Amino acid sequence: MALTVASGDSKLDNALQSLRGVNVGDHKDSGRYTRMNVALSDLESCLAKYTAKNNEPAPTLTQENISEIKEAYSNALRRCNDYTRWKWTERGTGYGQGRLKCVNEIQKLLERDFRAIKNTYFTENLNLNDLLIESRISDISLKDNNDTLKTASGNSTTRIPLSVKHPTGHMNGFFTESAEALDDKDIIKKMRENYDFGEGRYDLLFSSFEHNGKITDKDRLFVFVREVHEKANKLHDKLKTMSQEDFIADPEAFSSVFRKAFFLTYCNHSSVLYDELMNSKEKRAKFLNFFNELSELYSNQSTSDMGEIYNYMDIPKRNVGMYRVANLMGMGNLIAKAYTVKVTDQDGNVRDGVFQETVNFSDSHRIKKGDPILEIGKDLKILNNPKVLMQISDLQVLDYVCGNNDRHEGNIMYDMQNVDGKWVLNGIKGIDNDRSFGLWGRESVKKYGFYVTDPLKMKVIRRSTFESLQNLSIDTLKLALQDLNFDIDEYVAACDRKDDILKLVEKGKIEVVDDEYFNNKTITELSESESCINEEGKQYEDQNTFSIVKSLNTILKMKIDYNDKPVNYNDAEVVDKEYIKKNNDIYACDLASHKEKLKNIRDILYDADSSFFINNPSYKWMETAINDLRDKLESISINYPKHSREPISKEDSQQLDSLYRQLREASNNYILKHENPSSPHGKARRTCADELSEMWPPCYEKPMQMVKAIDINAIIGNDNIKKQNKKKSLSSIIKKVKVTGKEL
Repeated sequence: MALTVASGDSKLDNALQSLRGVNVGDHKDSGRYTRMNVALSDLESCLAKYTAKNNEPAPTLTQENISEIKEAYSNALRRCNDYTRWKWTERGTGYGQGRLKCVNEIQKLLERDFRAIKNTYFTENLNLNDLLIESRISDISLKDNNDTLKTASGNSTTRIPLSVKHPTGHMNGFFTESAEALDDKDIIKKMRENYDFGEGRYDLLFSSFEHNGKITDKDRLFVFVREVHEKANKLHDKLKTMSQEDFIADPEAFSSVFRKAFFLTYCNHSSVLYDELMNSKEKRAKFLNFFNELSELYSNQSTSDMGEIYNYMDIPKRNVGMYRVANLMGMGNLIAKAYTVKVTDQDGNVRDGVFQETVNFSDSHRIKKGDPILEIGKDLKILNNPKVLMQISDLQVLDYVCGNNDRHEGNIMYDMQNVDGKWVLNGIKGIDNDRSFGLWGRESVKKYGFYVTDPLKMKVIRRSTFESLQNLSIDTLKLALQDLNFDIDEYVAACDRKDDILKLVEKGKIEVVDDEYFNNKTITELSESESCINEEGKQYEDQNTFSIVKSLNTILKMKIDYNDKPVNYNDAEVVDKEYIKKNNDIYACDLASHKEKLKNIRDILYDADSSFFINNPSYKWMETAINDLRDKLESISINYPKHSREPISKEDSQQLDSLYRQLREASNNYILKHENPSSPHGKARRTCADELSEMWPPCYEKPMQMVKAIDINAIIGNDNIKKQNKKKSLSSIIKKVKVTGKEL
């Protein structure tokens, strides 16, 4: 039974077919294999039941349906584990190795899906695609109708807006390339590697505080970094009102951001340096690329410092971690969806990163004219919706446990709905969770004055949230986040922060309440704030998240700088890397060349044999697969007229599909076991295996996979990039990047 799920992923289907296509001759299946096969069939049946059929919408899942799917995955995984760990699994035979390889692949795919669904809780209008999309949206490809790559920049972060098409619809969001937080020394080293400092006196930008790779003046470096952040903010504000191309072409606009007090580090030399680096359009374009990459590196460093995150840890993936923990605690709708993805450029470089779904709510930092969020500035009572109060209560708990200390009012999106002609706040959602999973504790809140709620100011916690918190452990965090490569210390810190809350509940400092509690409460009653002085002598507001959201009422009464600039999305699609069937028909006359090719390969393998060489199981499996397919092709040549244009039977076609699949699996397995053969016969066998791994039935064709192709020559001021072997950062090559289609 073929597995076809709403997300369109065929990898699990193909892995199952490969397993069932392994030729075992007259071998009798073991009990463990039989039980595993039954469990896998049960999983297929379960998923088929909730998959969209005949272009109809996928069925909406109930809590019982979700539990059924989880149980089917759990049972299939348990049976796969039972089979692969059994000491008598037939590893010494060709078919035994073939089965084991297939089951290992199935197990990996099941674990991938199970991570996505295990900690998902029931929400309204949830279908199978929603349940599995996190694990299935791992490969995104830009389509060829994007003439110029559109970008959207935060203060220092380059984001690529994508409208991603998948078989059941599309999803808008932003791709951010993976980026580590580097120390000062490595930031300067990276900039030297990415830019030619021998031209245009770029070296002067660092020479006043750095020499031979060492920081010689930390005070000057501090001033330099502060200037970078300030200019990044000014640039971000300027690009709200004009395009990057117009900004580069306008010397006055460029000067308004960069010339005045140009990098205070250089004092009397700043004017001369400015003129040398920016006196033409080409130089300004090159400098802007340089500056954008530099400011992004320092932004990641700042995020790491403020979040007390280890250096060299991936920053964007923390958004994925927080979204998963929100699901783990039953708060999946409270945090913007975020997934790990891969994008491949035309040079074959795979770009790891994060895709974050667009939240189509009102944004207090991007207010449009007539935006309904302005109603909050007119009427504070809009914030008293019990549903919203419960969400705020959950969000402050989630932020504290996950270590996200940047939850100001601009990092919350507001779902404004018109109900009977009156605007109401229907819900909120947290965004921008880069500072999550740091090592800080309660003492750091007092030290720095973070945008996070000290547990003493939480006042209340929902009973369901309290129960979820009790079940949170290092082991559950590891299971949910294991592929994100977080440090064990970060899991420990999260559980320590969890214990901070539980201890205060035990002492009666935080009240556990039922949801009905919020029906008669206002945001003013739940808010708590006081002015404090941190250890550095700076004043800050020690406030809870209720108070932060309440501050919107005051902020929105002030003068508003409206931002009506739309976000333009690049067309993209979820990539299925499997081969695609051209049609369902196979003709006997098309198979003759394959039969002859297999005969020649078998002859080469036999010629390469050695009486002193013992054939290992991987070779035996490949040899068996060749003979099985060749025997079938011989049978077809006998049973069908030589020049017939009638297709072979459906049964024969299915058997061929299975045998070709086994041949590819067996030859790929041989290749993995013999990466660098040294003997003549070993090299000959490896060459044959390479050819066999590319054999598909004649009804298959290679997929037209659209990938992001970067037109290096179109990048202003970076003609030397093509000469470099190292992969450039996304931010450094974003200017005038063209996207085209390419057949792999």
